[in-house]
Amino acid sequence: MVKAITEHEFKDRVKDKGLRATSERSLIFREALKMHDHFSAEDLAYHVRRKDKTVSRATVYRTIPLLVEFGVLRE
Repeated sequence: MVKAITEHEFKDRVKDKGLRATSERSLIFREALKMHDHFSAEDLAYHVRRKDKTVSRATVYRTIPLLVEFGVLRE
């Protein structure tokens, strides 16, 4: 994790990009912030899907670049 932004800031930035600030993206954001060690996209997807089985791996994979762009994660 690089820096923490609030969930509200995350949602605003998602909307500024013309995307929907969905509950799935918010869950991915929250779960990413909880992970302290190095993790893969698959690790994040696993943790997200433990909370909500309806979130697809594709949604996780599409959200990760947003988290990187917003400075929440780094590659």
